[in-house]
Amino acid sequence: MDGKLHQCSTMKLDTELQYMATELNDTTLLARISGGDIVAIEAKYHIECLVKYKNSYRSAQRAAVSQYSKIDENRCLQALVFAEVVAYIENEGENGTNIFKLSELHMIYENRLQSVGITITVNKTRFKSQLTAHFSDSCQETSDGRNTLLVFNDGFQKLLKDAMANRDIESEAISMAKLVKTIRMDMLDWAEYEFNGKFPPGCQEISVPASLKALAAMLLNGCNVKNQETGLSQPCLTIAQLIFFNMKNRPSQGATERHVKHRQPPLPLFVGLNVHTETRSRKMVNTLYNLGISVSYQCVIDLENSLATTVCKHFEDEGLVCPPILRKAVVCKSVELSVPEIKISDVPVDVEATKEENRWIEHAIQLMQKDELQNRDSISWAAYFASRQPETTDPAALISLLPLFNEKAATFAMVKHGMDIQRQITAHLNPGQIPVTAFDQPLFALAKYVQWQFPDIYGEQHYVVMFGGLHIEMALWSTIGELLEDSGWTNALCEAAVANPGTADSFLKASHLCRTRHCHQITALALSKLQKDAWQFRVDMANETYI
Repeated sequence: MDGKLHQCSTMKLDTELQYMATELNDTTLLARISGGDIVAIEAKYHIECLVKYKNSYRSAQRAAVSQYSKIDENRCLQALVFAEVVAYIENEGENGTNIFKLSELHMIYENRLQSVGITITVNKTRFKSQLTAHFSDSCQETSDGRNTLLVFNDGFQKLLKDAMANRDIESEAISMAKLVKTIRMDMLDWAEYEFNGKFPPGCQEISVPASLKALAAMLLNGCNVKNQETGLSQPCLTIAQLIFFNMKNRPSQGATERHVKHRQPPLPLFVGLNVHTETRSRKMVNTLYNLGISVSYQCVIDLENSLATTVCKHFEDEGLVCPPILRKAVVCKSVELSVPEIKISDVPVDVEATKEENRWIEHAIQLMQKDELQNRDSISWAAYFASRQPETTDPAALISLLPLFNEKAATFAMVKHGMDIQRQITAHLNPGQIPVTAFDQPLFALAKYVQWQFPDIYGEQHYVVMFGGLHIEMALWSTIGELLEDSGWTNALCEAAVANPGTADSFLKASHLCRTRHCHQITALALSKLQKDAWQFRVDMANETYI
């Protein structure tokens, strides 16, 4: 505050202060300016104080409007549910039902209120008075000793049919115009939703007024209160959001349709962002925009730029690049502090795993005896073990994409920079954990150079660098291919018509991973089958010799 005082010189300011102080019930200010107008009493003010007071008045007004909107929405929903009960009585009356239990109607009314989100206790006597007032000429109250009954006279059914036969088109049009005017007023005053970068649960429901949602539900489901769904269906919310999005305060004068920002519900925003993310097509987004289904292409670009700016601002505030979806204190249990040298002779044989492999071979050989395989038969290695896997209840892994960079990735500097970023993220999320990074083959070589160049910072004791799953398997098959080279394996594959010579040679280098994997499975099954047949032949020969 600069301390400079300004003289009150206009009656407009006097009127504004009087009105704002009265609305805010500010007795202190009212006492100071009650001696006359502020010009006559030579009142003075600070600019900052006046601005702050006006802002407090606006905040109080917004809070009052929000509270009134909530109360008004509940009253609107109650009136619409009551209209559904009336429509239900009229529909039953057309079918010949003239007697209704008040307890049943009251239960239907309360259940329907709960389904639209209003939990209140409805006074049964007041509810009965509403019904009898509406059907004043046709309804009488009586009792059977236990229950209160609403009895409609014999002409009630005929009255309803005559009303449908002799339609007053003009009266219906006037009633429709009044209904449309009321709903449009609710829509113009509605500003409960504004996109802030995410679509939280319930955002569709709060983005449109209750009267519009009720109208869409009645148009789709009818007015029968017993046939209404428990809550609003997605088609109802979709139609309500599209109507709200395409509504205009006044007819547009130009060829380009414009939409107000605070009347952009989640659906058109989601459609525009999703379509642009999947297709990157400006034409597709603008086509949907012209159909009234999506926001414009320019709006999508502005939103994406705003989201990107927000993410960058978040990273700057945090001091590191760490997506907010990642959680702290999540330990990677597979990390080891060192990678010791292991000799082949020191590797223990997993007996149980060997038994499992033998079970697969026996299972596959049995299936090979069939003339035709069924869809449920699992003959491949992956299909067999996948069918034996129990259902897991482990939580899904958290996966996040770091911001992309324009520079070439296959350089020493960029690989080192990426390792630094991942080290910072790991230290932020789980201090003390050794970073683990999986690379493709060209980047893996550069990462190893980084480790050798800076062993004190990126050495194997401080940073784990590994192949990804794809390249680990390709390296495995390539190593096996070197062992099988010049062994006659490729010739056997060609003679068995499993593959042509060029494809068979590619199996040695694992050029095509899936084909190489399948070929090794075929080889394992063929050798096992030959071994089993040879053993059976030897057993049969021994039995004949013994006999």
